[in-house]
Amino acid sequence: MRSRKICALPLFVLCSSLMLWPQALASPSAGQVRDLSSVRPADRIVASVANGQRVVLAGQRHPLAKPEFSIGRVAPDLHMERMVLVLAADPAQDAALEELIRAQHDPGSPYYHHWLTPAQFGRRFGVSQNDLDQVTTWLQGYGFDVEEVATSHRTLVFSGTAAQVEAAFHTSIRHYLVKGAVHYANASDPEIPRALAPVVRGVVALHDFRSAPTHVIAPQYTAANGAHFLMPQDWATIYDVGPLYAQGLDGTGQSIAVLGRVDVALSDVRTFRTNAGLPPNDPQMIINGPDPGFAWCDDELESAMDVEWAGAIAGNATIKFVTTKSGTSDGITISAQYAVNHNVAPIVSLSYGLCEVALGTAGQCLLEQHMGAGGGTGHVGVCIFRRQRRSGLRFSGAEDGDAGTPRERAVLESLQHLRRRDAVQRRI
Repeated sequence: MRSRKICALPLFVLCSSLMLWPQALASPSAGQVRDLSSVRPADRIVASVANGQRVVLAGQRHPLAKPEFSIGRVAPDLHMERMVLVLAADPAQDAALEELIRAQHDPGSPYYHHWLTPAQFGRRFGVSQNDLDQVTTWLQGYGFDVEEVATSHRTLVFSGTAAQVEAAFHTSIRHYLVKGAVHYANASDPEIPRALAPVVRGVVALHDFRSAPTHVIAPQYTAANGAHFLMPQDWATIYDVGPLYAQGLDGTGQSIAVLGRVDVALSDVRTFRTNAGLPPNDPQMIINGPDPGFAWCDDELESAMDVEWAGAIAGNATIKFVTTKSGTSDGITISAQYAVNHNVAPIVSLSYGLCEVALGTAGQCLLEQHMGAGGGTGHVGVCIFRRQRRSGLRFSGAEDGDAGTPRERAVLESLQHLRRRDAVQRRI
C-alpha cells in the first residue's frame, strides 16, 4: 500500500430511505389520513415557449466568478458535459410529500415504513410527462444532447458546447483565474423562457468549481517510529460499539454506497483490511459513464478512506463505490444522483463539502430533493454529518468559515443534543 498518513475518521451521510417511498398500500380507514397514493402531477407549462420572453434564475452564479478574476471568454466549442437541470414539483405535490413522509414515520399510520420505488416516486411527485417533454424539446432545440431523465422526473442531465449554453441561457461563459487555478463559469445568472419557469428551478452548475475533500491530518495515536494510527478497534472503544457488535449488528445483510469522482486502488483497501484484522470484503465498483481513472491525489485519498472505514465499522456490509468523472457538473453530484435513481443502497456515504453560496439556488434545490425532509422536496431522507475538526464540526466551502446549508446547520444543532451511543446506534 502506498505510504500515506492516516487521517481523521469520516462520518457518514446516511440515506435513511434509499429503499425509497410507499409501495402499494391498503386504503387507510376513513377519517385517519387522506389517500396519498392518488397524488399525480398536473401540467404547468401551459403557454407556448417563446424564447423572447425570459425570466432570470437568480442565485446561480458561482461566488468566485468575479469580474476582477475574469481572463476572457472561453472558446465557443468548449464541451460542457453532464450539466444537471433541476425541475420543481408543484406546491400540492410538495404538501402531499411532506404529509407522506410524516406518515411513513408514524407507527400509527397505515403508511408507516411503506416505501416507494424511484419510478413510483416519479409518477407521483415528479413533473408531468408533458412538461418533461416540453423541457426536453427546448434543450434539444439548442442542440443539447439530453443524456438522462431521472427516474424521479425532477432532473435532466444534458451536454453541449459553451456556445449552446450561452445561446440557451443568455449568459456568457468566461475563464477565471482564482488562487492560481483557471476555471470557467457563467458570468451572470442564467435566463430561461418565462413559460418554463413554473417547472424549471435552474442548472446545478455552469462552471467547473468543485466540492472539496474534507479529510485533515488529525493523529490520535503515535507509534514508536512516529507514525499515527486509528484502527477500527479504537473506534469501537471510543464510541462503545462493542455491545452492538455482540448483538450481531456488524453490517451483515446491509449495503453502503460510497460516492466518489476518481477510482480507488483495491490493493489499498485489501491492505487496510488485512492490517485491521478484518475479513476479505472487496467493494463493488460502479463506474457511472466514462472511467474517471486513478489519480494519486486528495480525491483518491478521500474515497479510499471512505470505502475503507465504511467497511471497517460495518465489517460485513457490502460496500458499493459509485464513481463518476467530473464534467461541468461535479462528479460527486452525478454519483449522488446515480445512487438515488438506481436505488444502489439504503445508506450513502458522502464526505465532500461545499458551502451554501457555492451550491447556488439550483444546487440547494437538488440537495433538498435528495434529503427529502422539512421542505418535502425530495424522496430520500438524508442525515448529513461532517468530520470533527479541532473544536467541533464545520462545513467547507468556497471560502474558509462558510457554514453549510440551513438544513445541514439544523441537523448539526440537533445532533449536538444526542448522546454518543444513541448516534452510533442510529448509524449501525
